[in-house]
Amino acid sequence: MPTDKELQQDKDLLKKQTRLERIKRAARDQVDKERPPSEILVRQASTIQSERLHTVFGGRLVRGAFQLMVGPGEAGKGMCSADILSRLSTGQPFPGEAGKFRTPITTVLCVTEDSAPRVKARLEAAEADLTKIYFIDGPPSMRGGLIVPSPIAFDSDAGALLDKVKSLGAGALFLETTLEHLGDRDGRKAWSTNNEAEVRRAMAPIVQVCREGNIIGWGVMHPRKTQDGGISDSISGSAAFNNVGRSVLHIYKDPIDNSKSPWRLFITSKANYLATKPATLKFHIQPWDKDPDEGHVVWGTENHSLTDFRTAQDIWGQIQDKNTKRRDYAVRDAEILLQEVLADG
Repeated sequence: MPTDKELQQDKDLLKKQTRLERIKRAARDQVDKERPPSEILVRQASTIQSERLHTVFGGRLVRGAFQLMVGPGEAGKGMCSADILSRLSTGQPFPGEAGKFRTPITTVLCVTEDSAPRVKARLEAAEADLTKIYFIDGPPSMRGGLIVPSPIAFDSDAGALLDKVKSLGAGALFLETTLEHLGDRDGRKAWSTNNEAEVRRAMAPIVQVCREGNIIGWGVMHPRKTQDGGISDSISGSAAFNNVGRSVLHIYKDPIDNSKSPWRLFITSKANYLATKPATLKFHIQPWDKDPDEGHVVWGTENHSLTDFRTAQDIWGQIQDKNTKRRDYAVRDAEILLQEVLADG
């Protein structure tokens, strides 16, 4: 049992803490009263510089904007991104743009799901110019006695990243994966990916870096597990992810190709800044000649198998049908198993 003296000391300490909290609260209130109100900015439309769209890859990517690339695991998002990075770094034409060479672009990569050495191997297989590609991480941290790299956290690092982008003269930014880079470094801003307003606030620094840096930005995301609704509803989390991105790209294995090496489909579901959406393109993932254990993207030939004329919704409906059939088979197999197990009562 505490003594009377100890009880009195506890009461005195509580009073002191309460008094200090009142003083702090009064000080904050006074600062809020004296702080000048936020100024509302008014700009005449004639003074604002017009935006001219500078598109890449047939309009699938836009300079000064952020795009999403969505697809399940093993669909080919990483391989396809390596191919895009390679073409940006070398100026080689994109599929469907034979003979259209461009000025090579420096790119910065923020990767979390795959290691930098693994991504470098993919870039080598895609024959990228590695001198024009930079990996950028956040400040390292000490965890478990080891120095561990941390991902770029846009609520903490957006300004510093933009400075690096400008100092490198970079024209493109790739995030893998997008969700890993939302929020701040200390975890005080835990944005909900299912809340539209919070997703918009979380994505705002990424969009602003692309806009101020005048760079092509795209980031990888996974789809949600269920295939209910349309393809625009398939992105994991809030619909705001679909709405914030300037364009939305999807990569899936062709649902009607049952071969051992099926075609992969590069689908554009959103590109409302263009008169017509870019067509779906087809590619295979094949072994690299210099290292058969390493894969790379091989696009269909331009005069035969590059373009797929199904719409994004057509393909999505076929994906839904295929997954529904798989679920039906699973239920049928479970029923047969139960009938056999319970046959003797």
